[in-house]
Formats: sequence, structure tokens, C-alpha cells
Amino acid sequence: MSMGKGYHRVSQDRLHQVTVDAGNPAPVVSSAGALIDSLHLMGTKKVPIVAPYMKPLTKMVAEYRVLPVGRAIR
Repeated sequence: MSMGKGYHRVSQDRLHQVTVDAGNPAPVVSSAGALIDSLHLMGTKKVPIVAPYMKPLTKMVAEYRVLPVGRAIR
């Protein structure tokens, strides 16, 4: 998420290509990708965030915008 919005897709594609190049193609799902896919699959509309991070990092996670945007509580 720290690399920008949607970067998990780029990362997953790159890692998948490594498995292809090694001759052992395997699907790759990052933790961010798994979280996002699961929340979409469940039809999640809102996600509360409780994080032990500094405010700038927490804000970055909240603004990743892979989920519908809700109200941020600071």
C-alpha cells in the first residue's frame, strides 16, 4: 500500500512472472490483495480501521481506495 493505490496488483503480477520465469507458474496473492478480494467478495461496505501506526501511515492505508470510501475518524 505504501507504493501507491493499486500497487498490490503490480506486485502480484511481478511475483507471478518470477514463478513463470523459473518454470513453475504459480498464482500469487499478496496480503493486501487477499484482504481486498475477500472484502469485495463479502460485499463489505465499511471497514473500521484500528492501527498501531503513526497517523500518516494509517491515513495512507485508509486512502488506498480499494474499498468504498467512508468517513474517517481521527
